[in-house]
Amino acid sequence: MIEKLIKIGGAAIQNKNDFINLIEIINKQSSFSELIVISAFSKATRNLRFTADIALTSDFESAVLKLDEIFSFLESLSLVSLDLRDNYEYLWKILKGINLTRELTPRILDRILAMGELLSTEVVKQNIFDNKICFVNAFDLILTDSQFNNANPDYESSKEKSLAFFSECKSHKILTQGFIAKDLNGNLTTMGYESSNLTATLLADFLSLKELTILTNVDGIRNFDPQLNNSHQLVQNLNYSDALALANYGLNLLYAPMIKIAKERSINIEYRNINHNSCSTMINMQKSSDKSILIVNYLNKSNILDDVSTRTIFSISDSIGKINFYTANNSNFKIKADFIQYYIYNCDVSHFILYFLNNFNIEDYNFDNFAVNSFRIIGSSENYQSDLEKLIRYINNDN
Repeated sequence: MIEKLIKIGGAAIQNKNDFINLIEIINKQSSFSELIVISAFSKATRNLRFTADIALTSDFESAVLKLDEIFSFLESLSLVSLDLRDNYEYLWKILKGINLTRELTPRILDRILAMGELLSTEVVKQNIFDNKICFVNAFDLILTDSQFNNANPDYESSKEKSLAFFSECKSHKILTQGFIAKDLNGNLTTMGYESSNLTATLLADFLSLKELTILTNVDGIRNFDPQLNNSHQLVQNLNYSDALALANYGLNLLYAPMIKIAKERSINIEYRNINHNSCSTMINMQKSSDKSILIVNYLNKSNILDDVSTRTIFSISDSIGKINFYTANNSNFKIKADFIQYYIYNCDVSHFILYFLNNFNIEDYNFDNFAVNSFRIIGSSENYQSDLEKLIRYINNDN
């Protein structure tokens, strides 16, 4: 039976060097029997979604050009000449049907989205020459309901099906995908973006494993996105409750259903960089690291207009003491441009209120005390860069 489970994030595979590193990890000899779960490389799933949208709303030739880009990228990764003709023809026919009928149903979309995972696995298979490594499609392990694009796993049926396979498979190393499954009628389903981590956690649960390693392109979970600024710091530990809150706030590395299962089954989740093991983040039942975290989401006018019209700019209990109770109606909150949404998590409430009042023009912001130790701030993208730098300085205690 499997003793170790590794999940490899698709964002970690951006170029040929990344792919070579992946192949080396798969080929590496281990004293443990391993299950490796692979995500769709780079942005393959989102690009497939974009291709389907083009086929639906534009001309077929443009959709084919985008499809060609996806396959060219996969070719650029491989160490051998790939044979993906059947996969290409399959997608070409689906896209042609969408273009002719001007219809894209959730069921058809799942057939397209699933190909990101399936194509990535096929590229790996054609670059692996060890016949002792076993490949199994995730849809032969995970069963779901028929809520296409956001299907819910059927726990008992999936566990029974998975354990039946693992008990029969004698390979020391097994590879599968995340994200994809089948419903009870045999239709391909997907479980929502970022749900490949859910697949890995479910399989760890089925196999009674107490630890899951997720390899990404960053050094563990940082206190803000490394692409925003190079002063980011490592969050060494998150307890399950904090991890769940951060997942709900939109931290991309975390997926709420995954955290719920890990918490219920006491599965430790470790995030490491695929390129080295120098630092990592562990999610478990222990106390979280004492570090504030910034999450940045991008919103457009249509997403946020109704929401901000019903909230206050600033509404805080006067029990805090050092500042006066202040409330401002939001009716004058101007829609200037697309919005940036910030979550500040694990912060000192009174200190942050004072910092915000002294450093930001509150008339430009919708501001909510979202939980005991967190805030949501919505502001115009016109102020994005300078205000983001202020928030980064705050969470790094450099203010």
